[in-house]
Amino acid sequence: TTSEFFEVDYIQGCAFLLDKSELKDIGFFDENIFMYYETMDLCKKARTANKKIYVCEKIKFMHYGASSVNSKFSDQYSLNRSWHYNWSKFYYFKKNFGYFFAIKKIFPNFIRSIKKIIICTIYNRKKEYSLYKTELSGIFASISNKPSSYRPFETKRNKRELFPS
Repeated sequence: TTSEFFEVDYIQGCAFLLDKSELKDIGFFDENIFMYYETMDLCKKARTANKKIYVCEKIKFMHYGASSVNSKFSDQYSLNRSWHYNWSKFYYFKKNFGYFFAIKKIFPNFIRSIKKIIICTIYNRKKEYSLYKTELSGIFASISNKPSSYRPFETKRNKRELFPS
């Protein structure tokens, strides 16, 4: 029934269904965004076009993050996720709300990364250091208007092993 659905301004990190004809009206996903903030951006375009977005709490989806990725690539996956999350966050806010607003939104991530890098350096935590350095690299790349380009799995062999058939 329609009472199970309620209108929202946006959705983030969930499964959703789209009416393809409506999607053609507002435009598809922004091809510059890789993995994160895609749905936020799509919802922003929908709301700008006066389209409605509905959620039904009774419908449940299970997301098993990285479950299809070969476990020997878990470190590369974490680096990839950290870089792209931060790059996409800045890009989304810059695209939709302006450069200075995006700086304001990414600043806590920047400070957190710097703190973590210092802590990891003091305690010689090389693996974690690499993660936060990559996170910071994603922030700087996006602030510098560089494209979303971080791809730690770029060899054909890695791609075959990453997603085994």
